[in-house]
Formats: sequence, C-alpha cells, structure tokens
Amino acid sequence: MKIFSDVSSLAAATLTADQIVKVKSVGDYRIQDSGTGITLANGKIAVPQASGTAISVKQFGAVGDGSTDDTVAIQAALNIGGEVLIPAGTYIVDFLTTPVAVTIRGETRETSIIKRKNSATDNKELLANTNDIRVCIYNLQFDGNRDNNTTQGGGNFASGVALAAGSGVIDNCYFHDFNNHCIITGGEDRYFTSNTAEAYDITISNNLIDNGNAASNHGDGIRPTRTNGLYITGNTVLNSYSSIRLNYYNRNVLIANNYCEGNTLDVGITMGLGSDCTITGNVCKGGTGNHGIELAGCKRVTVTGNICEGNTDAGILADEYGPPAGSNFAGYIDGVFITNPTVVEPEECIISNNVLKNNDFGVRDISTRNCVYSNNIFSGNTTEAILLAGSHKPVVKDNLFINGEIEWSSYQYDAITMGNMFLEGRNKSIYPTYGDRNILANKPVQEPASWTVTAGAVWTTDQRQTVFKIDNASSGSAYNNYISVTNLKGDYIFEMEVRSDIDASTFDVVIQLYNGGAYVGNSYVGTNTTLSNTYQKIKVVRNTLDVAADSAFDEVRVSVKALAGQVNDIYIKSIKIYQ
Repeated sequence: MKIFSDVSSLAAATLTADQIVKVKSVGDYRIQDSGTGITLANGKIAVPQASGTAISVKQFGAVGDGSTDDTVAIQAALNIGGEVLIPAGTYIVDFLTTPVAVTIRGETRETSIIKRKNSATDNKELLANTNDIRVCIYNLQFDGNRDNNTTQGGGNFASGVALAAGSGVIDNCYFHDFNNHCIITGGEDRYFTSNTAEAYDITISNNLIDNGNAASNHGDGIRPTRTNGLYITGNTVLNSYSSIRLNYYNRNVLIANNYCEGNTLDVGITMGLGSDCTITGNVCKGGTGNHGIELAGCKRVTVTGNICEGNTDAGILADEYGPPAGSNFAGYIDGVFITNPTVVEPEECIISNNVLKNNDFGVRDISTRNCVYSNNIFSGNTTEAILLAGSHKPVVKDNLFINGEIEWSSYQYDAITMGNMFLEGRNKSIYPTYGDRNILANKPVQEPASWTVTAGAVWTTDQRQTVFKIDNASSGSAYNNYISVTNLKGDYIFEMEVRSDIDASTFDVVIQLYNGGAYVGNSYVGTNTTLSNTYQKIKVVRNTLDVAADSAFDEVRVSVKALAGQVNDIYIKSIKIYQ
C-alpha cells in the first residue's frame, strides 16, 4: 500500500484504478475512474474509504487550519452522507447543505469547529437541511463570526443550523456569535412550503448556546416553527434575543431541564400558536427583555417545576397571539385554520409547582381560557404575585404566597380561587365586572350555617328547600336576627340569595364588626334593597381594614331586616362569605 504524507501529495500523484492508498492521519482511498473524492494528476479519482462506518472530511481535502476555505471539501463529504467525521480543527466555510441522510460528528465541541467565513453569502445558514431525511449532528462548535459579517441579520436566514424539514438530532454542540438565530427547525419564512408541511421527530439536547449579548444580536437561541414531535432538553441558552422561542404551529413538544439566562429583548421560553406541550424543570433567569416563560395563543400546555427568577416583566405571561399577515404565516391548530387577523387565547393550560421570585409580576394572565394556576410559590415579585386581567374561568388554588397578592382586574369570567396561603400578602378581591367568581376558603372562614334568633325568624320550607324566614309581623323589622362569623379579616365577598313574598318590596342588610360583643363599626350597609318574589343573588365586596385594624374586632355579624311599615316577609336561601 502506498502511503502519502498529506492530501496534496496524493493529488499530485499518477495512479491506476483499483489501488488502495493511505494518507497519514487522514485515511484510506480507493483509486477509481470516477466518483467523489480527490482528483489526481492523471484524472483518476481517489475515493475516500470509510474507517469502520465513517468517513472524514479531511479525506475530501478539508484542512481545518482556521484560514483555508473548506466549504467544497466538507460539502463533498455531506453529499455522500452516512457518517461524516469532523476531526479537531477550525474549518472555515461559506454555507453547507445536506442532500442525503447524514450523521455529522465532531471529536468534541471545544475542538471541532465550523466557522462562518468573513463576508459570507448573506441569507444562508451555516448548515441547512431542506429535505425529508434524517440529519444528526453531534459534538461540534458552530461559530457565526458575527464581527466579520456585519451586513447579515434582519431575517431568519443568517443563522446557524436549520433542520427545516425531515427529522434529526442536534446534541452536545456549542453555538455562538450569530447575527440571527442559532438553531431553527421547520418551515419558517424562506423554508415555507405549505401550511401543513412539518419537520418532525427532532431532538435538541445538551447544547451550549451563547449569542453574546451584542447590540447586533437579532437572533433567538432555539427557534422551532411547524415541528411535530420536538424534544428540547438539557440545553444552556445565554444572551439571546429569546432563549427558546417556539414561534408557531409546533405540537407534541417537551421542553425540559434547560437553563435560560440573560435573554436580551424578549422571553426565556415561549410557546406560541401551538398545542400539547410540556415545559418542565427549566430555569429562566435574569431576562432583561420581558418574561421568563410566555404562553401565547397555545392550547393544552403544562408548565410545571420551573424556576422563573429576576425577569424584568413577568415570571410567566399568558396572553393571546395571532400570526403575522401573509399566507405563509397561516397554519392549523387542532384542525382549525389560523390566519391573520385571527387571535388565539391560551386555553386549557396548567401552571403548577413553579417557583416565581424576584420578577416584576410572578404571573401575568392577560387573556386566557380555562387555565389553572396551582401549587406555585411566589416570593419577592415587585408589582404583584398574580395579575389576572381578562381571563375566562381561571382557577387559582393551593399556591403559597410568601409575599405578594392576587390582583383581579374588572374583566374576569367565572374565576375561582381556593386553598391559597398568604404569609404576608392577601387576595385583593377586586370584584369582576363580568361573570361569577367564587373565592373559596383562601383562609379559614366560616360559611354561616345558623342564625342567632331573637324574634320574628324561623326555619321553614319554601319552594321545596329549607330556608330562613324573617317575619315582618313579628319584630322582623329590627336588626335582631344575625349570623356571627369569626376568623374573617381583610378582603371578603358576601353573597346572599334572597326573595320577598311581595314583588318590588324592600329590605335592609348590614354587616357589622364587633369586639367582645361591643359594636365597632359597619363594613357594609345596604338599605332599601329592592326584592322580587323570585330568588335573586346579592353580592358585595368589602375589606374589614376599611373599618378597623384586625386587632380591633373579633366578630362579624350579618343582620337582615324587613323595613318598618311594610308587610313583606323575607326568605333567605343562602348566605356565603368567601375570602
């Protein structure tokens, strides 16, 4: 077997077909009349022979010295496919593509480096797959060389690796200094082919991404679009525009155990316009852009076991979202075609067992449907622990508020809170304009079961239900009959279901504070309240602190009377006090 010192010496040789030759530290070649490989002086081709199952890019003439343009040599290896080795070295390239299925493997991500050349072709990824094939990438470093490509950016095209179609893996790689995104998947922008085309079965794991926190940084760390079956796990993403942004129409997604810090202008993790995603075990910290985790127009997303800390806006934001204008931005969610100007609200999402601390808001719910916030820990959030500002049927239960409060805007629909514990804060209980809200036992509060009766009141049956009747003819016109409630401090909602036996009659209800049996003050006085002869609900929101300090009273009494001079009787089906 002839042995050559380097590839250049091989290229200068005159050899006959069917010989096997070796280049030191590179590999073996078979001399053929045609094929892909090194062209010899006499026109024969030295075709690289795999070592085991792999071929090396150096067998195609790649140098890896940090100055030679190795684009052609590496592309030749990728054109053959199979398993391609990138030995230690810095390989300067313009852009690369994968026409056939391939596994690309470096020695380590510290030593096997693919670097974009100075003034590279604009609007081209460093490495892109646009075919329905499987592309797997391991143990490589991708250097975007941003300082020497200053005209690039402002689109999704001057990025790192794009798995725009097919399936694949990106594992244990290092991405840095790109003008745009580091990793993209699926059919976005120039990779768009149809509203139903998807990349699929893609794993992005154990990578280090640091986009440098530069003023020219326009890119996200990881940016999937139109991908079905996506697993983003164990990555560290630093100093990107957004760390992990699932832009739109992704489904069946797991985002787990990633560390995201220092997103410069937007979000740590975003799930936008997609469905069926679990976001678990991640840390989203110190974002100077907006939020730790954002749910934007998505369905059935579970956010659990995450830490969102020190973000300049919300630890977790849930808000509506719609696609940009243009048919290439439209797509399907659960079989429903979504196109501009359609706006979708997050729906059926579960946010549980997260730690939300030292953000501006812990949770900021702008517009959602049927979302649950449970078993989270809130601490040190500047403006509010939870803000609900336009939610449909939210449930807030069993959370621990080390400090901070729940703030309700005037646009809640059928909201429920229950079982929350406030160590310093409280439930602000701003009564919603629309719908019903049930505040159920945020602190132990008695639901009144019996009256202290002095005169004119009896338990009776009305409309086949047991009710409390106040008889106006028998001293019912005095505040003699009341319910006593203890352990009620701060915000509360008073709800009463009541009717009169005479239509359009009136009655009075008063809520008073007592201390040791002595009157302290009125928390609520409702006089001349008009009743009909059918049951109606009366709701009142009050705060005992508006009357007296917590230490100044030990009892709250709810008293009801018919008005003097009228002959109506009053039937009370229920009285509930929620806090």
